[in-house]
Amino acid sequence: MKTLRPLIAAMALALALGACNKETPSETQADVAEAQAKAQEEVAQEQAEAARQIGAAEDDLAQEQEQAGTTMAGATEDIRDAEAETMQENAEADFEIAVAAADGRKKIELERCDALSGGPKQSCQDAAKASYDAEVASADATRQAALAEAERHDD
Repeated sequence: MKTLRPLIAAMALALALGACNKETPSETQADVAEAQAKAQEEVAQEQAEAARQIGAAEDDLAQEQEQAGTTMAGATEDIRDAEAETMQENAEADFEIAVAAADGRKKIELERCDALSGGPKQSCQDAAKASYDAEVASADATRQAALAEAERHDD
């Protein structure tokens, strides 16, 4: 009987702690809404930065094209360089936007996981992280292909 009492107390403590980890549905909903808003804000910031960088690269390209009238041979090389740079800026901007969007989706999913506890919560978190990793890897592969294309364009 004496050995059974500590076992029962430990089980009760484990159940109590397990129940503490679970959020209420309204808490989870609020956390998800906050994560969604933050994700949208981060993607909008990345899009604004990308637009700024692309605009600067396009301005450089326009300047190079303007100067092309003076020396055609040198200008052709300068234009190709500016085009390649613009392609690189686009590739980097697209990557940053994709990562920001993936990060936002991961944060939202992790907030949804907070409604769970124990093994299901861990599985949910693992799935969210795996999905994020896959999205980033895909975005990186797309970026690398675009950068390689820009390099070929410059040659």
